[in-house]
Amino acid sequence: MLRINRNPESAVALRNVNIIGAGNVSDSKIDPALAQLRAKGLLGQVTYLDIHPTLPFTSKVENAAYHKIDPQRSAYRQLADRGYLDDDTLTVIACATPWHAHYAADLAPLARVAVEKPLTMDTRSAKELLAHEGSLYPIGHQIFKAPMLEFLDRVSRGDVDVTAIAAIEYDLMETIGVGNRSVDPIVWDTGFHALEAVVATYRAVGYTCRVTPIEVTQGTYRHDGQSVSVPTAARIRACVETPMGQVELTVRLGKGLSAPRKEMRCFDRQGQSLATVGLTEGGHLAHQRLIEELLRLEPNMRLTLPDAVSVVQACEALQSAATDRGSYPLGSNPDWLD
Repeated sequence: MLRINRNPESAVALRNVNIIGAGNVSDSKIDPALAQLRAKGLLGQVTYLDIHPTLPFTSKVENAAYHKIDPQRSAYRQLADRGYLDDDTLTVIACATPWHAHYAADLAPLARVAVEKPLTMDTRSAKELLAHEGSLYPIGHQIFKAPMLEFLDRVSRGDVDVTAIAAIEYDLMETIGVGNRSVDPIVWDTGFHALEAVVATYRAVGYTCRVTPIEVTQGTYRHDGQSVSVPTAARIRACVETPMGQVELTVRLGKGLSAPRKEMRCFDRQGQSLATVGLTEGGHLAHQRLIEELLRLEPNMRLTLPDAVSVVQACEALQSAATDRGSYPLGSNPDWLD
């Protein structure tokens, strides 16, 4: 059973961090965030674990350790045998999505664990993780961007009246392509971010909601005659079922598009704007905020584990409802997106 024996008046309950996964997110977001937290005196040992012989990037964290992990063996056993698991340790799962449930189920009974989005890519495995509520935390950096946190705080104070929201639009549109990165299909990638933001909006005042698809269109960009292996753009029309009634949701997502657009907008029944939330903040700061929150005695991640499971369920339904519209040239917007 997880025990965290720390002074509740202390800002930080945990000191050491393990990162399972040494891919792009760890390199570009998590590692610089950890370096800043170390500079603030909030961190002790940082350890990366992956299947590579050596850490595939140069860590900015002084004296960061690396160990090759055997995915076929218990992650708990491998970490515990090396002395990397105790009451002071947070483990962040940032590996390929198919391994999220495997590592989370293994570690969460005995350690505080955070799982990068998407939590999993099927409802069954996500629901199985509910047994670990209290030690397992879903994380998504879009929620921890400064404007989104400010918006959620305004909602919780009542400055934004969620009962007046009749429609939500969420755009996460990027010009950059996927490059050599391994990414999830767009509905599970940035689509998960969109649904997290919607669910977190209602969670801020203690409400739950359910997202059901109306129409989902997706496509894949092509470059030099070749298409990416997973869908890279999607337009989602969905219904958000809330305690106050139904809310119309429109989501536009894409990579390799003609122009960036990153914001969430809420409207009342007359079509008047209630709030606009900018999502353009880049870099590692959102990850720095969320990791610092995870180190606290009682983290507030703005989204509960059951909330994240509901997002998995919604994404699964959206993906099943998706109509594929083929490819679009890199650097352009498919005509169906807007």
